Amino acid sequence: MTQDQRIIPYPIPGLRRSQIANRLNALHFRGDPILVILRHREYDYTLTLRAHPEISHGERLRALWDKESRDLPRNLHLYRLEKILIPGIANTLELKTDNVWLESDWLQVELPEKLPAITCRNIDRRPGDPSIEAHLSQNSIRFSGQLVDCSAEGLRLEITLADHQSFCWFQSDQNITLTLSRQGRVVFSGPVHLLRSLGDRDQRTVVVLPTESQVPRYQPREERTKRLTIHPSPDVHFFHPLTGLKTTLTVRDLASLGLSVREKIVQATLIPGMILENIELTVFGTPFISFSGQVVYRRVHDNEVICGIAILDITVDNHSKLIGLVHQAENENSFVRLNHDPEKFFEFLFDTGFLYPSKYEEVHVNRESFLEAYRKLYLNENQIARCFVYLENGEILGHVSALRIYRHTWLDHHHAALTKSRSGLRVLRQVSDFHNDVHVLNPWQMRYVTGIWRPNNEFPAKVFGQLATNLGDPSLCSTDTFAYLRTTLDTCRRWDDLQGPWEVAKANREDIYEFEGYYHCQSGGLLCEAFDLTVDSFEDCTVADEYARSGLKRNRHLYAVRYGLELKALVEVQDSDTGLNLSELTNAVYIYVLDANMVTPKILEFIQCMVTVKHKRESLTVMLYPSHYAQRYQLNISKEYTVWILKLNSEGLSAYMKHLSRWCK
Repeated sequence: MTQDQRIIPYPIPGLRRSQIANRLNALHFRGDPILVILRHREYDYTLTLRAHPEISHGERLRALWDKESRDLPRNLHLYRLEKILIPGIANTLELKTDNVWLESDWLQVELPEKLPAITCRNIDRRPGDPSIEAHLSQNSIRFSGQLVDCSAEGLRLEITLADHQSFCWFQSDQNITLTLSRQGRVVFSGPVHLLRSLGDRDQRTVVVLPTESQVPRYQPREERTKRLTIHPSPDVHFFHPLTGLKTTLTVRDLASLGLSVREKIVQATLIPGMILENIELTVFGTPFISFSGQVVYRRVHDNEVICGIAILDITVDNHSKLIGLVHQAENENSFVRLNHDPEKFFEFLFDTGFLYPSKYEEVHVNRESFLEAYRKLYLNENQIARCFVYLENGEILGHVSALRIYRHTWLDHHHAALTKSRSGLRVLRQVSDFHNDVHVLNPWQMRYVTGIWRPNNEFPAKVFGQLATNLGDPSLCSTDTFAYLRTTLDTCRRWDDLQGPWEVAKANREDIYEFEGYYHCQSGGLLCEAFDLTVDSFEDCTVADEYARSGLKRNRHLYAVRYGLELKALVEVQDSDTGLNLSELTNAVYIYVLDANMVTPKILEFIQCMVTVKHKRESLTVMLYPSHYAQRYQLNISKEYTVWILKLNSEGLSAYMKHLSRWCK
């Protein structure tokens, strides 16, 4: 669109007197002005003044001069009326007459039977919110002022120059940055091009055009959640940050990190980079979720403007609702929340073979605890668990859940499926898309995802283990093997204190420093960062507090086993509700042996019994690292577990999602 196309008026069908009165009364209702153009009778220059119309019954137009106008002349008799422009949503009415009364406070004209309608630009400008502060800056020079009016094709600003400033400092052929803010909060900041500049030494009126059509908010990704069209289309409602007016737009398509909306070209006001607060998404006319976002692109398509809005801030519960809507729009059988009786879910686990006899033998004694934990995790709103289910006709075909177990780490577990409809791969894709999207949103606090499985479990070994092997970079994706032991209180009836300068005490910063050094030499993986075993995280109580708010328990105690002053083992005792994980891997004791020569089986037995007695456990699940300790001393272990950890940064996620696409097509 050229500048000439924007400013040359062209006539369109006019309005009758009754319609003119309705237009004037609409302006009166909104408090919006008309524009009055006066021409000096002798010197032939023009003034453009604002006036606020009074209630009209159709015979005449009477308006009061804008009291804040500094251009209103005292000698109005020296001017004649050039024309009056009456703005509207889609067009402007032009009134030309010699029969006018000009007074110091008001003006009045008789209305004709019909007025022609014109438009002076392809996009209407809307009056700016008076509370908007504007700042233009270039090469460390900054000018301040206010927003007068705005559209997607231009913003008019009133710039007030300080005594020491000169507008000649601005170079129109160089980058200029415009920042618009309200009450100290930035609503727009970006490069602009100077279209026009009028005024004197102290006051300048400038019109600027934003130059960016795309402002990416998140790094581009090869694998993104699909954008889906929903019928009927949802709407979004928000107060426009520049005009303060309530705005309603139709959603064109939707994803779990954003959406796109339609605007009419003549009414377009969204600008890439603009911040939108408190957006309300309605589905079927009913409020669904709210969030804050940013306009990230704008493009003209089929005589309308399409604008993309990226989500910046959204609550965990609202985002879960959005994810559920998107997943179900793609496949009506995909659900993010399971509203079935827990017993039906456990029947599904039996049918899939997930609850095999030996595991069920361990679980059945705590049946009620498992059911209660399930209800709190997946049937109540919380910030710590999400459940992904594939259903057909009410029958559960596939399931996987994600559980927040450390400050920035989520555990994917309980992955099970019946052998039809590729339901196992479908729910795996769901939870992977979940991680791929929500890790960029701060409320989720998600930076790592972990999975724990037995090495003889062929599916996770191929899907996840192969990724770690292919990447060959444990700083992005790591695997560690643990030996699995069981200890009961009966085996600890007779245990003796250790001989020598052995000490078991609360772990301190020095112990954690030493353990980090040991682990990175031993593995080089992600376990320390992901399992909160770093100096910055080992005392963090964020997860414990979050579980407590959901009526659940997840505490932990870290002990250092020392010989003299030297750290020989680190012990993490997890004190969680029974049932968070069916294998009780979230309520286990993790023992990390740093010195296998000193920590003999007798010392290991002492550690296990000390924890069992001190924490009043009838039985104890022990995860022992490194696993080759058990082989060295030929311990009678029942099984091993692989702990897989993926770092959710752009490189790790890109490799993971690309790898997953080979399986979940």
